[in-house]
Amino acid sequence: IPVDGYTFIDLGCGKGRILLMAAEVGFRNIVGVEFSPYLARIARNNLASMGVDAGVVTGDAAEFAFPDDPMIVFMYNPFGAFVMGKVMAKLAVHQHPVFVVYVNPKHESTFPASFIRIARSQDWAVWRKDAIAP
Repeated sequence: IPVDGYTFIDLGCGKGRILLMAAEVGFRNIVGVEFSPYLARIARNNLASMGVDAGVVTGDAAEFAFPDDPMIVFMYNPFGAFVMGKVMAKLAVHQHPVFVVYVNPKHESTFPASFIRIARSQDWAVWRKDAIAP
């Protein structure tokens, strides 16, 4: 999965561990989305204490405005099928390439046909959606 030129987004970022790992890999643009204000505050504090420049948005992933960039979206089974369906509908019309790394993929059925599964194990899967031609 590419790093250069891609924004890393963790939906359901919790305390920010994966955001810290994304910074170690070399992503320049890193964003976490967390529904819980308490966990979002801890994530911000953890990132700041490690000197990581990343944003943490407190809010509902279904309402999150994805940036107009190529993206890698990470999820550790953060929500149910209803919210997952809304998130995937937004990603399906995203103009740039999108990779989705989904750990504990319980709601695979919500992935639109425009996403191609490119890797899978018992515990995770990776999908890719190419850019949409103008």
